[in-house]
Amino acid sequence: MKKLLKRLIFTIVIFYLLINFYPGLSGSAQWENLVIAALIYLVLEICIKPLLKILLIPINILTLGLAGSLINAILLFLLVLLVPSLHINPFTTPSIQLGSYILPPTHLGYWASLIVTSFLISFINSILWVILS
Repeated sequence: MKKLLKRLIFTIVIFYLLINFYPGLSGSAQWENLVIAALIYLVLEICIKPLLKILLIPINILTLGLAGSLINAILLFLLVLLVPSLHINPFTTPSIQLGSYILPPTHLGYWASLIVTSFLISFINSILWVILS
């Protein structure tokens, strides 16, 4: 129960951070909407994620584990469908100059933004678990 409550709090914090600081995810940052989105996301993670892992075992073996990010993107897609206050937005990254290297601006469409957002959710979640556990 403690672990589930900790996951819920971490998910609320992650959604709050991404909604306020990341252009790929938008929505209402009111705490009621964040709690509802986090609860639905946890239900999807507990119920749907194990089934998707079993169904995608062959793809996961062929891609050496990269299908895990696909599973997280599917969960996020289902979350956006179920929670009307969350939206995935396509956006364009600005160009970056690092010394003599110039990275051109890159447009991320809906699906690319969905995958990047799911990666950020996993990344921030793992950082929170390492720091606070």
